[in-house]
Amino acid sequence: INIYLTMAEYEAKKTSKRIRFNNKMRIKNKQVITGTRCFHFPSMVTGEKRNRHLVKNPDMEEMTMDVLDFYEKHQSKAGTLGYINIKYGRKMTMATLNNFLSDTLLFGEYKGVADYVEPYITKETHEKILELIKRNVRVNRTRHIYLFSGLIKCPTCERNMIGLYAKNRTGCVYYYYRCNHAKPSMKCD
Repeated sequence: INIYLTMAEYEAKKTSKRIRFNNKMRIKNKQVITGTRCFHFPSMVTGEKRNRHLVKNPDMEEMTMDVLDFYEKHQSKAGTLGYINIKYGRKMTMATLNNFLSDTLLFGEYKGVADYVEPYITKETHEKILELIKRNVRVNRTRHIYLFSGLIKCPTCERNMIGLYAKNRTGCVYYYYRCNHAKPSMKCD
């Protein structure tokens, strides 16, 4: 049994090295190593099964440029998310928007290979967007305790509700719960 296990482990390592080498060579030759869709990038995969390449999707180009222009102009992820979800009827989440804005495929680079795909923007514009993302970090330093956070479900979308508070002019603090997808992504009313 030990000999069989040792041989199986050796084969697994050998296969792993071979797969990594093949993937590096495919990327170097500007071939797609993923499935039919490339994550969140608005592109299309064309070509034969063994020689697929990533190209711009003409149907998504307008929306892509709209997202980039809106974020660069307003410098607000929440605002961009709401704008795109309402204008294009999408259900984009904050995580998808973050991945999209920080993706190097926007200026055509993938894993160190320049000109992997036709770019939507220049590298300088992408660096400017990344700088805006770094400046847009907010930390919640509230010390309020919300007993029912994670327990109360939204009646519309059935996601967990979050606890918030508000102060009025007299200084009274009011605690309440709302759906986390109501304000930032505007996917819930």
